[in-house]
Amino acid sequence: MNTLREFFNDTYDWIADCFDTTTKRLKEEGTPMANFAWNFCRIGLKFTFYLFLLLVTIENILLIVSLVSNIF
Repeated sequence: MNTLREFFNDTYDWIADCFDTTTKRLKEEGTPMANFAWNFCRIGLKFTFYLFLLLVTIENILLIVSLVSNIF
């Protein structure tokens, strides 16, 4: 579980930096490329969230399987 937390924290920091830089760029430039970068950050955030949920689900399934196998 610690590995998942580290992964999520590192990815969250990257996405937060991504949003900060693209927000500044949008305010300064307002170019289509800045809008593209903003959308890229949003997609990265959604992907990370769903990947984190998937990894936690897999980890919980493996934990349940190991508990059940120890019972029998």
